[in-house]
Amino acid sequence: MEKLRCTDEFQGQCSTTGVDNARWTPEMIASLVIDAVKKDRMYVVPQAAAKIFWISKRISPSAFFGFQAFLMRMEWARKLMFQMAWMGF
Repeated sequence: MEKLRCTDEFQGQCSTTGVDNARWTPEMIASLVIDAVKKDRMYVVPQAAAKIFWISKRISPSAFFGFQAFLMRMEWARKLMFQMAWMGF
């Protein structure tokens, strides 16, 4: 993380926190990717929260991005993202 480059301090802090508190090791992710390649799967989304976000975006992009915009306007998005990074999601 020494060479991490971000556009603002929050991105760096959130990224570092996410890496430090990750529940998935690089070996676990690599194993999932290798299995997916063997099964000809296009996507690998191991985290539960990421799956929920991905499915929501696929089902209704306008609702997903509208909700994201709402969170940004209310200034809750960064708090939520940092909390998820801190919890390892």
